[in-house]
Amino acid sequence: MTNKALIIGGGIAGPVTAMALQRAGIDSEVFEAYDRGADGVGAFLTLAVNGLEALRLLDLHDLVCDLGMDSPVMEMLNARGKLLATTRQPSRTLRRADLYQALRDEAVRRGVRIHYGRRLVDASATSNGVRAVFADGSEAEGDLLVGADGLRSRTRALIDPAPPAPGTSGC
Repeated sequence: MTNKALIIGGGIAGPVTAMALQRAGIDSEVFEAYDRGADGVGAFLTLAVNGLEALRLLDLHDLVCDLGMDSPVMEMLNARGKLLATTRQPSRTLRRADLYQALRDEAVRRGVRIHYGRRLVDASATSNGVRAVFADGSEAEGDLLVGADGLRSRTRALIDPAPPAPGTSGC
């Protein structure tokens, strides 16, 4: 049974992953590369029905239900402005910063430890799990390493040094 997860990335996904693992009985710590949180960072995003349901399963839905506005219709366009799809479903459009702050604060309230200024530089398997090495010279050990560090993920680069580059689908 996994006892401790090291989660790389303290944005939206890191704290939510920590709370999901906590619900499953797995302790975790979140390590954020930047020396502070992402308060005030980002524009808007829309949580579709599946995102809202994921928050509901983790008892987080009520934290965001009053943020932003209902968005019952969502249109998806390609880079040239061509309409690709229209969906009618419950969704919520809100500021990314508001979502981040609500979820991060709730994770901390639930006892999740978040470390700032801990940029991952290396990770290696140990006899008992994994060791993460950070740019400041500190290290952490756990049973599991989770990459929640975004589009230019250092975690992914350590696992696969030559991954396909991120890009658009070209629609």
